[in-house]
Amino acid sequence: MLFILSLIGTVSFVLLFRKAIKKYAVPFYLVATAITVFFLVYRLSGNIQIPDVINKYVMKPLSQGTISTALFSIVMWIGALNRKNPVVKKLFSIRGEMSIIACILTLSHNIYFGIIFFPMLFTSPGSMSTTHFIAVCITLVLIALMIPLMVTSFITIRKKMKFASWKKLQRLAYVFYMLIYVHVMLMFVPKISMDSSYILNIAVYSVVFLGYAICRVIKAVSVKNGDLVKAV
Repeated sequence: MLFILSLIGTVSFVLLFRKAIKKYAVPFYLVATAITVFFLVYRLSGNIQIPDVINKYVMKPLSQGTISTALFSIVMWIGALNRKNPVVKKLFSIRGEMSIIACILTLSHNIYFGIIFFPMLFTSPGSMSTTHFIAVCITLVLIALMIPLMVTSFITIRKKMKFASWKKLQRLAYVFYMLIYVHVMLMFVPKISMDSSYILNIAVYSVVFLGYAICRVIKAVSVKNGDLVKAV
């Protein structure tokens, strides 16, 4: 359910503040950084008291990475849908900014769990379950992909690159996004036997991620067919 709430919340937020995000991107990056730092201090210190509502609807989604995943989903779906769609049209111009904010917020999830699992991966991998071992390895790949994707999303960096090179690198986003889905499935599927509510979570993630993959393939095929028609 957290992912559904995160999707609703992030879609509403970016639609409401899209103009501000475009015009004042840096302050939004700084706020995202401040939120990430506060989350880590709060989680790791254990001495900070905050209202339950903030813990439930802000800290927990950050911990599980649902807010950043929702932002990544918006960014990816924008590329798969028709640009003439009113919502897509409004959000298309801030794809880069949303990606950067999502990457910053993702660090809260990566660092928090990385402190626990990365040392285990390199010092005692045998103590980890197979699913956790694979999931942590995928996390390292995700971080390795995310960093260049994030850096090249900044306009100043993008302008210094050849468009073909930038476009080629940004295509790694497809691999990055689908690996997020694999990572989530590795975490959720084994838990079904203990808690059947995970079935709903898996269904929601599957609809969003696999639905995107289907729409993206359909768009790619239609564009290719359109180019063939023009060539004829």
